[in-house]
Parts: sequence; C-alpha cells; structure tokens
Amino acid sequence: MRVRSGQDPTPVAMSGKSVERPVTIKEAAQQLGRSVWWTRRYFRTVDGALRMPPATGARRGTRTYQTITIPVDVLERELVKFRKAA
Repeated sequence: MRVRSGQDPTPVAMSGKSVERPVTIKEAAQQLGRSVWWTRRYFRTVDGALRMPPATGARRGTRTYQTITIPVDVLERELVKFRKAA
C-alpha cells in the first residue's frame, strides 16, 4: 500500500516494514509558516534532508534543479529548534 502525494505523512508498508513518507518542501513550508522559497533554501543545508543531485549531461547555460525531500524526524527536529527560538 503506497500513499499518494498530498496526503498526510502516514506509514507506508514496504515488504513488511513500516516507513514514513518524506515531507515535501511545500508541506514543510506550511508547518513552519514560511515561504516555499525560504524553506527550500534552508533545507539545502540541513543534515538529514534528502537531496537528489541534478541530472548529468545538462547543457551549459541551463539551470540545474535539485529535488529535496525531508524525512519526518528531520522536520520534527527542525520544528523544535524554531519553537525554542521563538
């Protein structure tokens, strides 16, 4: 059983193990109360955030994109940091 995007981060059954679905940048931005732009820039440097490198073979002069997903435990850790600072 897999979870479709846009749903709550619930466990996903994979070969008998229960694994939580990573949080997208948009979902993390909503929870942090920040913009998507700010959240993407912040989580580029956070340890534990999953970053997919850009595809190789990109043409010179084209923008490279990087997909970032955030495990639930990493987001919870960062939420604690923000609550302490407030």
